Amino acid sequence: MKKILVLIITMCLLSSCGATVSTENAKGNTTNNSRKVSLQEIEIIRSYFNFNKEDLLVIAAIQPRNRCHYNQYENLKSSTDWIFNLVNNARVSNAKRVLIILEKQTRDNLIDGKRIFNDPNNFILNTLFSSSDGCYGVVVLNKSGEYLIKNGEFVEKDIVIMANKLKPKNNSRI
Repeated sequence: MKKILVLIITMCLLSSCGATVSTENAKGNTTNNSRKVSLQEIEIIRSYFNFNKEDLLVIAAIQPRNRCHYNQYENLKSSTDWIFNLVNNARVSNAKRVLIILEKQTRDNLIDGKRIFNDPNNFILNTLFSSSDGCYGVVVLNKSGEYLIKNGEFVEKDIVIMANKLKPKNNSRI
């Protein structure tokens, strides 16, 4: 029995217990490392969110229930209003801002297709938030498909920092 337990612990340590590498450090802070979606994926994202004129797309997400240690869907209407106001108050110019609800069972009653979206076929969940843990998350994406992600709780400053790292080279300020 002890040998099996030691073997399981060793295997877990070798595989980092399923840990994933993301663009944030152990404290949840975003790093300078950006990821990039494929040309096909950026076209799908542009079309779905009508992301054409802006330099950046800010996607705030309410993660599926099974990724959160509490029920973040208990008062969903208040949560969506609060998160969307936080995203709107981030001082980032020329950015489209959206909120996506990643839980299939409860998202449809709040979807307006302008500021709050659903996730058909879990495309955004699987493409941008596949290795996320936490109740919430935010992605800032530029037109070339580069993006930064902050998993878990986030504030306006996080969005501004990510936007500044991804801003177009010909603009001095976002």
